[in-house]
Amino acid sequence: MPDEPLKLHLMLSEEVGEVARELKRSVSVNYEPFDTGRLANEVADVFVVSSAMATHFDIDLEQAVETTFFGTDESRTWRSAERRSGAAPVDKTKEESP
Repeated sequence: MPDEPLKLHLMLSEEVGEVARELKRSVSVNYEPFDTGRLANEVADVFVVSSAMATHFDIDLEQAVETTFFGTDESRTWRSAERRSGAAPVDKTKEESP
């Protein structure tokens, strides 16, 4: 796996394009039939390259995902997990009791 930002960007763009190709098969009769297994493989490739990019930039991927998933950024067009479930926001800055 390359560790140069430009190469990682290009690989990520390629993998996202492959996800798009698989999704296109789910809505068009002009391509091979849609296969969930192929889509799963392409989504996994996106995750692997994204993980490599996070490692390169010293990003705590677990923390970044939690912040995004449970965040309350009102500028998003999609809803976070807590707003979908009605759960109270998770404050990761407080230590949990044992």
